[in-house]
Amino acid sequence: MSSIINNILNILTPILLIATGALITDKAGSLNIALEGLVTISALFSIIGASISHSILIGTIFGIISAMILSYILSTLTSKLKANIFITGLATNLLATGICSIITFSIYGTRGLVTFKNLVQIHKIHLFTIDISLFFLLAILLLLITQVMLNNSALGLRIRACGEDPHALKSYGISRTKIKLISFMLSGFFCGIAGSYLSLNLGSYVPGISAGKGWIGLVVIYLAGSNIKYLIPAALAFAIAEAMSIYFQGITNLPPDIVLAIPSLFTLIVMVIVSIIIHNKNLIKR
Repeated sequence: MSSIINNILNILTPILLIATGALITDKAGSLNIALEGLVTISALFSIIGASISHSILIGTIFGIISAMILSYILSTLTSKLKANIFITGLATNLLATGICSIITFSIYGTRGLVTFKNLVQIHKIHLFTIDISLFFLLAILLLLITQVMLNNSALGLRIRACGEDPHALKSYGISRTKIKLISFMLSGFFCGIAGSYLSLNLGSYVPGISAGKGWIGLVVIYLAGSNIKYLIPAALAFAIAEAMSIYFQGITNLPPDIVLAIPSLFTLIVMVIVSIIIHNKNLIKR
């Protein structure tokens, strides 16, 4: 039982971080499609930084900076140059994967897989038989800080106004482009931590290390109704689904591909249900 709980917490940590970052851009009126790419590039740079410095903190900073730089580029293309956000977001995901492949091949001579020996381990707190990562505690802390920021600060008010009433921002002489840039940078910050956790916890960078968690993060905010209070239960539902798929691999004779498809199937079902609910609500309002 403790191993299942540990797996759930391990999966929940990056999803919660990604969803928190996605929520900020959502509140600003933009859908960050590039979450996968941000997590991917952060995962590589963080483990490279940790291997050079022998420090989890510095490695995480490397990951955060790389994700925020990519977020800045994305925001500039969409907000200032008026590029289509969906096309640009998908292109950013492909760009991140390509950059990581080039770096790993050029420096390490591999086609994506990078493993370092004697890498510093992420510190965990042992509570009875459960291992609680400091990254998980950080994810909860940042979620609470984000809630306070969105609801009780001038920046939070401007971010929400950017998505709900952009004309109000303009009337006060506040640049909507600047607020969108800030929201994307904050989203990059959260994805940077998430990507760092994935690679540093694994001790390696592998192609596809994000494993769809960026897309899951988007679904989580819709399942939560874009309400930060419901992010944890929404993210937890996906974490449990993925943990169960891992658990079932050892106790069932079903083909592994079918078992591993459980989280994707769950994601699809949730997306359909949420879409139906939103559609019905819109019909009622009309």
